[in-house]
Amino acid sequence: MLASSTDAGATVLCAAFNRTTGTLREGATLKVRTTCKASEQQVDPAAIGIQGLSKLTVRTGNTVSTNGGLATSALCQQGEVATGGGALTSVSGGAEITVRSSRPQPDTAGSVPTSWRINAFNLNSAGMITATAYAVCAAP
Repeated sequence: MLASSTDAGATVLCAAFNRTTGTLREGATLKVRTTCKASEQQVDPAAIGIQGLSKLTVRTGNTVSTNGGLATSALCQQGEVATGGGALTSVSGGAEITVRSSRPQPDTAGSVPTSWRINAFNLNSAGMITATAYAVCAAP
C-alpha cells in the first residue's frame, strides 16, 4: 500500500467512476480512504501497477519560462511509476497564468504512468510565466 499516516486508518484506494460505463473516470485522482465515497469505486493497486510500491520520491522537471504557453514534464526514473504530480508557477511583468492541464503520462486508460506533464498559458499579452512540473514517483 502507499504510505499513509497511522492515525488516518486508510486502507483502500478510491477514484471517481463513470456511472454510465462503470469504469474509472478519465483522469481520476486516487484517494487513500477507509472506505470509498458513493461517487467512487475501489481501485486494485495491482491493476494500476502500484502494488508493493513503498518508496516515494519527488522528481522535478525543467523550469520553463515564456510569454505565451508552455508544456513541461517531470520524469520518474526507470522502475518507478508516477502516482501524482503538479506544478509550481510564478509570473512577472503583469502576466497572469492558468494551468490548463496537469496529468500523468501516458494518460491513456490502462497505461502505467512514468511522468507528470503540465500545460500552462499566459492570459495576458504582457509579462512572463514560469512553471516547473513535479512528479511523485513510487518504487518497490
